[in-house]
Amino acid sequence: MTHNPITQKAREIRYQLAAQQGNDIHRIGDELRRRQMVSGRRIVRLPKREPEVPSLNTRMHGIGECQSRNNAFGGMIDFNSSGAEMMKRKNMWLFLVATVLAPVVWFAGVVMELAGLGAGVAYASGGFAKAPPDRTAVIAADDPKPTEKKPMYFTLTNPSKDIVVVSDRDEKFVEFFRRQRVLVAGLGEKEFEATMKAEKTSEKEQGVIYASYNEEDRTALYGARVKLAPVAKPVAEAIAALIPKDIPKDSVGRTLVMVPDPKEKDVWHIVGLTTRTPVGFFMTKDKEGTDDFAANELLFKEKK
Repeated sequence: MTHNPITQKAREIRYQLAAQQGNDIHRIGDELRRRQMVSGRRIVRLPKREPEVPSLNTRMHGIGECQSRNNAFGGMIDFNSSGAEMMKRKNMWLFLVATVLAPVVWFAGVVMELAGLGAGVAYASGGFAKAPPDRTAVIAADDPKPTEKKPMYFTLTNPSKDIVVVSDRDEKFVEFFRRQRVLVAGLGEKEFEATMKAEKTSEKEQGVIYASYNEEDRTALYGARVKLAPVAKPVAEAIAALIPKDIPKDSVGRTLVMVPDPKEKDVWHIVGLTTRTPVGFFMTKDKEGTDDFAANELLFKEKK
């Protein structure tokens, strides 16, 4: 990926302006309207243009007056009958078809009901062999309560030491990304602090900036809406170790690494952090610092 310094700077300014409004699209729209009012320029709103659709009466009148000359068989086709008459004939055909099909459907329902009743009587009389009890349920009832395994956490860091993620398995850094879907996006500083302290999943979706998924067609988006789950303690500790102690006054947020919840839709878990920009994170073809891989090599590889 070729880096254009002008484009990069424009994106960073856009990132900063959006963060000042809490990444809220409604607040961003209010700010743009305020700037329009104080700009002194004349704002013109053109009337909405809607396509002209001919009415049903107009279309049917055209059909009624339509005539044709000789057809391929040498005959004449006369369409002088009104459109209402044509619709009446069509409805008559539909009525006849429904009249014929209704008894057939009723008869099929009676047959299925009788079949079910016969099966119930046969089962009650011992005609069917009863299924053996669920052995799994019996074993679970006899065995003592199994000991719950505590989750294990492994902190993974790239060679350049500017990306940290916490995994539930001991694996290579690149494999963490390639085996699952990952989202890298920016979150405002205030929202980030509130999320780190939250004890339950957010009920409302919140906006994240410059969303970059490790999927082919979604590596560079303007933003996304997600529900964030509470941050696990090992993740919070790993993130705290990477965040600079002296936070710049003009800081617009944090670039987070997230993975989707395996059960709940639209819920994401924060599993790491990077000090890099989220803009087109997974599009980068260049190797950063001492990394032996480029970010576009971390795309999700779904097993077939």
